[in-house]
Amino acid sequence: MFCCVALGFYFSCGIVIINAILLLQEHSLTKESQMNADILKQGIQSLDLEPIIVKLIDEKDGKGWSMQQALAATNEYRKFLFLVGLSLDDPKAGPIVPWGGVDEVWHTHILDTEKYQRDCNVLFGQFLHHFPYYGMRGEEDRQNLVQSAKETLDQVIKHFGEFLDGLNPYRQVPDTCSGKWCGGTLTADNQRIKATERPTLNQ
Repeated sequence: MFCCVALGFYFSCGIVIINAILLLQEHSLTKESQMNADILKQGIQSLDLEPIIVKLIDEKDGKGWSMQQALAATNEYRKFLFLVGLSLDDPKAGPIVPWGGVDEVWHTHILDTEKYQRDCNVLFGQFLHHFPYYGMRGEEDRQNLVQSAKETLDQVIKHFGEFLDGLNPYRQVPDTCSGKWCGGTLTADNQRIKATERPTLNQ
């Protein structure tokens, strides 16, 4: 009987110790993730988007936006880049869908290929690919895009506490555009995009 009690005591202590270790590990990972998020945020805030703004406000070769529109959209674009950066460290994260004017800023940034590649390497350590066919390849693909838009909205609200009209989860069809990154962990959620399947004229 004494032996059983002693064994039970040591077993219980062992469980407590294991749980304590797991809690410490979780706390350490959370702290490390927060540090990485802070570094990412600093990098994004210091990102030079002035040439992109110049292009966006140009009436002849750009979008002809007002300065106010361009500044607001580039601010949202920084939020988009932050969410993308967080998703790269999360194997369970799904595609991040650009909302409203964010997509136009992203397109303009991409057109400056040298700067875009350099900025991606600085922020993410890899190239951020653009996959413009998400939601165009049948009803299932459209529903996947709607789901990704809702998940992106949840992330926007979680990190920034704002509801963005350009990403209303109750819209029937959100913008048919999304991001795909290479070199990351190919999870089930990332497979949702099916980036190897491009639309055809017969679809």
